[in-house]
Amino acid sequence: MEKLMTTAEVADYLRLNREVVLRKARKGELPAVKVGTKTYRFYREQVDKWLETKSTVITKADKERQLAVLAEARKLQAEMECRLGKPLPSSAEEIRALREERVRRAS
Repeated sequence: MEKLMTTAEVADYLRLNREVVLRKARKGELPAVKVGTKTYRFYREQVDKWLETKSTVITKADKERQLAVLAEARKLQAEMECRLGKPLPSSAEEIRALREERVRRAS
C-alpha cells in the first residue's frame, strides 16, 4: 500500500501554502482522505492525477485555432475601420475620451 502524505508534505510537494491545501481538501477540489475530524491525508498518485487535470498545455491545434481567431478579429477590425473611414481606438483610454467628447457635443 502506498504511503499517505500529510498536508504539510502535499503543500511542500505542490509549493502551496498549507492553508490552501487544507481549503482545497475541505471543498473537495483536491482528493483527500479525512482522518478524524480535522486531519487529512493524501495519496501521491491521486495528487499527481489532480495536478495533471489542472495543467494547461497548449497543443499545436489550439495555437492554430487561436491564430485563426486573431486573424478573423483583425479582418473585422479592418472592415469596421473601412466603414468608419478612420482607425478604431486601440485602448480603453482612447475609447473613454471619445465617449466623453461625444457627450460634450451632445449637451
